[in-house]
Amino acid sequence: EQVLVTVSVVGSQAAQERYLKPTHLVRAIEILKENGVKVDELITCEIGGINSVNGWIQSVTLKIPVVDIPCDDRVHLTDIMGSMELHKAKNYISKQAVAGGNLETNKYLELFVTGSLQYPVNSLEKRLRKLAAKLQ
Repeated sequence: EQVLVTVSVVGSQAAQERYLKPTHLVRAIEILKENGVKVDELITCEIGGINSVNGWIQSVTLKIPVVDIPCDDRVHLTDIMGSMELHKAKNYISKQAVAGGNLETNKYLELFVTGSLQYPVNSLEKRLRKLAAKLQ
């Protein structure tokens, strides 16, 4: 059984202090692996902006292939739109990792979260987006 991991970049284009390094993209995959997630292949979350090429840096650095099947078309307007119907899979547990921010300004975050794609993760995603906006 192959495990596809969806990679994405979350943040606001209007953020005053945007801060993203290639090492953050790689670190998120490393966090997944450190928490027992098997990572066989990568897919990007959407077509548009940096997410169009997201996965390439992780692929080259960690020797993991990228599969050309974006999770969704162009920006999902609701949380469910990017779920690939996995929210309907009984007992499916999502595993998500976050890495990013500026260490020098004490605005760096690493996080590993597991949960269903129902309400708890949906609610957590909204809180994480607010936190990410503060870090940028």
